[in-house]
Amino acid sequence: MTLVAVPIEVEDPRDVATALEQAQRAKSGGADLVEFRIDVLVEHAEGVTAARRLVHESPLPVLLTCRSDAEGGSWRGEETDRVSFLEAVGTAEVAPQFLDFEEAIWSRSANIRQKVRLVVNHPQQVRPDRARLVLSKHDFEGRPQDLTSRTASMAVDADVVKVAWTARSLRDCLEAFELPGLLGVPTVALCMGPFGLPSRVLAPKFGGFLTFAALDVDSATAPGQPTLSQLMDLYRFRSIDTNTEVYGVAGWPVEHSKSPAFHNHAFAEQQRNAVYLPLPIAPDPTAFVATLEAWLAHPGLDLRGLSVTLPHKETLASFVTERGGVCDDATLLSGAANTLRVDASGQLHAFNTDVTAIEEALSERVNLQGQSALVLGAGGVARAATAALLRLGAEVRVMNRTAARAEALAASFEGPVEVVTEPGSVAAVVQCTSVGMSTGPDPKGCPIDPAMLPRNAVLLETVYEPAFTPLREAFSQAGGLSVGGLEMFQRQAAAQCRLWTGQEPGAGALAVLDDS
Repeated sequence: MTLVAVPIEVEDPRDVATALEQAQRAKSGGADLVEFRIDVLVEHAEGVTAARRLVHESPLPVLLTCRSDAEGGSWRGEETDRVSFLEAVGTAEVAPQFLDFEEAIWSRSANIRQKVRLVVNHPQQVRPDRARLVLSKHDFEGRPQDLTSRTASMAVDADVVKVAWTARSLRDCLEAFELPGLLGVPTVALCMGPFGLPSRVLAPKFGGFLTFAALDVDSATAPGQPTLSQLMDLYRFRSIDTNTEVYGVAGWPVEHSKSPAFHNHAFAEQQRNAVYLPLPIAPDPTAFVATLEAWLAHPGLDLRGLSVTLPHKETLASFVTERGGVCDDATLLSGAANTLRVDASGQLHAFNTDVTAIEEALSERVNLQGQSALVLGAGGVARAATAALLRLGAEVRVMNRTAARAEALAASFEGPVEVVTEPGSVAAVVQCTSVGMSTGPDPKGCPIDPAMLPRNAVLLETVYEPAFTPLREAFSQAGGLSVGGLEMFQRQAAAQCRLWTGQEPGAGALAVLDDS
């Protein structure tokens, strides 16, 4: 079983009681051990007494760590002082279960190795129940160039090898997945930063010894560290095993996405052995293709599906087509896809559930047969909107800040699609840009002057965070009928759930959106 450790920083002896309370919270939340970070506590005169109390009274097994500033911590003192402190704590009657020590210092000095061995478990240790040695390496610049040889060397002396580096892309996680099966000793291999979450959540799938989770967002001790509640509740960490299927939302950005909450709830209600992750991929077609190819090729990952969002929807459609996959009619019509399904044989299937969602949302409110409708934008969502409007019998007008992209979109459709600079008289408007998105480049902006839109038109906003974008807010206040992006999201996400599982999402998944 992969253990879950909660890091707790203790900077002053007066913080011990609070730290022990936090350790109890970690235990109640499902953690297996606590990592007491004593980087600053080491400097206090009463630090040894405080650290011994932490170890003795902790409600969970203890990983004791004094991390240097060179590897992301706060310790800046002399190594002899740090080692003496750890020796004083480690030789107490009750020792920590694990002691973290940095490989860079361990390998540098035979004298330090000798002193550390006084307090850790090894064949010649005369003291019973001593700490297991965790040799660690952290690189905040990227993957260590000597990662393979370095970790193999660490495995010779360590009870547990821990290596963490800042991921440059999701592809770095694939190497982190492999390390636990290569070294012959318990291994912690984690990627830090926004691309590293899969290495943390999927550790049980690949035999990782432990992963880390913060008590809350503000107490994370490494970039990209999830909270304990996210790990246990959102990602159902205890349910992940070697057979767990992997799904995710791929795009840039994805941190705003409600998809993980929706689909993980749906999987839980269906008792499906699957997990759904946010998967950030830089806004470059080459990065998307390289990442998707690498993840699909990994033999143990079991990637079974993706929700694909801005700006990769057109690239997904091309990717599946070029690799002999199957595209649904909505994808063929729009030239974009938002859903990937990988069947048991490895066959790729692309779908565009955005098209159906837009079609359903508008058809319930307005009859567009023979009427004009406006699309704002020229990306993948705009393509879906154009396809949906054409299927509803509308004549489509496209406005975009880059005229060339709007012209390319219009030219790719067979049907009444024209590029305009003003809306004119339209019965519906579909807003398909990222303008107004809370995590987008222009959260307070509008893609068009709201006063230019006819008040008798129906506005469908595809952005759902916030619920009322500046454009939707202004349009609604002026008396126009608007539909929020959350409705479209629910419709397209429910369709994705059916495509992947053959079942409707349950009440719990839908409640995630109702309560948002």
